Amino acid sequence: MFIETNEMETVVADYQVQEITDYTPAILQQCIAAAVKRVSRLLSGRYDVQKIFSATGEERDAELVEICKNIALWFLIRRCNVDILYSRVKETYDRDMAYLKELMKGDIPSGLPLREQEEGSPVGAVRFGSQPKFTHSW
Repeated sequence: MFIETNEMETVVADYQVQEITDYTPAILQQCIAAAVKRVSRLLSGRYDVQKIFSATGEERDAELVEICKNIALWFLIRRCNVDILYSRVKETYDRDMAYLKELMKGDIPSGLPLREQEEGSPVGAVRFGSQPKFTHSW
């Protein structure tokens, strides 16, 4: 996985996770998987998400890891809110989603690998071309 369950300690205390999930690790794993999927879908149009999310350890983009953890926490507290400030988590989620949308548009520079076409050139936001020419004979 891109994020392991023990890495969530930077955004939520372990006892809170245990209380919310009723000591079922599969619930947290599902929230992490959903968060990674959401970020992956947002970035898939511009960036090589296969390369980004297959990275492990120190190769991962630290900022993207924290964003995924924040989104996973957002999914987790829908189930129950144990000693967690809901408004703080919501603000963090909203801020991260706005950041991802700007990143998706290319408004913010990043070191993430761009998605490439078959020829090896990066996929751009603007594409030029035309439809095949009509050859009507009336």
